[in-house]
Amino acid sequence: MSNLKIFLDKLVELVESYRNRQFDEDIQKLKDEYGGTEGVAEKLKTSLTNGLVGDDLLRREDVFGTNKKDPQKRAGLCNLWLGALDDLMLKILIV
Repeated sequence: MSNLKIFLDKLVELVESYRNRQFDEDIQKLKDEYGGTEGVAEKLKTSLTNGLVGDDLLRREDVFGTNKKDPQKRAGLCNLWLGALDDLMLKILIV
């Protein structure tokens, strides 16, 4: 996958700049620096119409990592019960 022209750090920077945008001019960075969505797709060696082909996904996971989050830790029954006791209306009714 060394033939890619854009790497993880640049993709993160691109997404963060898009998320923190305030004006339409901020979107110009995508067009000016990367050539728009077509330019990003070309740098990532993918197609906007066909997507990824073949075993390309496995190689991209090696380069970029997976897009999976770790499952959230579940609260125990005691924690849920104690959390319910923190309700103001319940405290008033108990007193």
